[in-house]
Parts: sequence; C-alpha cells; structure tokens
Amino acid sequence: MNAKFASFQDQKAAIDAAVQHFEEVSRKFASFGAYDTEPRCQFQEIVDCASNDCPPPHPFETMVADEWWQLYTCSMKCGTAARSLTAAAKKVDALIRATSKQEDGFRKLNQRR
Repeated sequence: MNAKFASFQDQKAAIDAAVQHFEEVSRKFASFGAYDTEPRCQFQEIVDCASNDCPPPHPFETMVADEWWQLYTCSMKCGTAARSLTAAAKKVDALIRATSKQEDGFRKLNQRR
C-alpha cells in the first residue's frame, strides 16, 4: 500500500478507521476466539512492529496456515476468521508503515497520543 495523506489528521483518521475495522472483525468472529486475549496480543505485536519500523512478528502469508492467531482450531474450522483477521491486521500494518515514511510520519502521531 502506498498511501499519501494530506495532513496529520488524515493519517490518524485512516489508522483509527483500520484499527476500528480490525476490532469489528474480531467481534464478528468472537465465537471462533477472535476477540480473546491471544489474537488481541498478536495484533498489538503487529502494531508495535509497524510503529517501530521492524519486520512483522510473523509473515502475513503464513498467519493462517500455522494458526498464528490462536483461534479455536482444535474444535472448529477457523480459516475464514483467520483470513479476515490477517487482512484487517495487514491493512493497519501498511497504513502505519506508509505514514512513518512521510515527513511528519507516525512518530509524530505516536507522540500526540
């Protein structure tokens, strides 16, 4: 994703909307364990890595295959939930990384929180 933002407020709004979408996806798949502590911690790790411009904690392409989100895979099929969480988290990651490359960047955003 190569996002360009007109202002700091646009950057913040885009990231906030993407985080909100991740929360909505988590709640939608709560019966699969998507709103439990483990997936939320995994998401926080993704945000932290993106904020600090280090590689994601795990490749997005394999998050579904090896059950990285720690959903209820032993009792039900969770592929759709895992793919949905991964897509939402990947968007947040891309937006944070895009803003960090701009002049005012994510560090300015992070300082104002």
